[in-house]
Amino acid sequence: MDGRHCQIFLVPDFASLPQMEAFILQCPLLTGENVSRAMILVTEYFDNIVMHNRFPKQLPVAISITRKKDIVISLAYYSCNFASLIRSDRDAIPYYDPVTRRYRGIGLRMCHALAKSIRYRRGLLKKYIHIRLDSCDVK
Repeated sequence: MDGRHCQIFLVPDFASLPQMEAFILQCPLLTGENVSRAMILVTEYFDNIVMHNRFPKQLPVAISITRKKDIVISLAYYSCNFASLIRSDRDAIPYYDPVTRRYRGIGLRMCHALAKSIRYRRGLLKKYIHIRLDSCDVK
């Protein structure tokens, strides 16, 4: 971590959630309301990567936070089914799943309400999710 950039590499597993949470809480670029927003946003996307991502190997997910004009959170990971995440984001309709006794399809909609913008980008090997937060809480 430095004054303009924080980064961590995590195994895509729910056991990595405490490390992810500590990373967000300790990143000096996040203050005030943006700490809570970042925690919710990164947890939702990391959860989706763990639950739904398909790739032959469990390669690490890189999570970085940078400060430019706004705060930008990026998740970079390897995926064979990135298009399904994009489709889910575009087409998700909230519903109740009686098997799991949980509401589904709400998380990505909530993320759009919390972020200034969310962009998806396909690299040659890695896939990227870029989340921009309002600059109101930027140091």
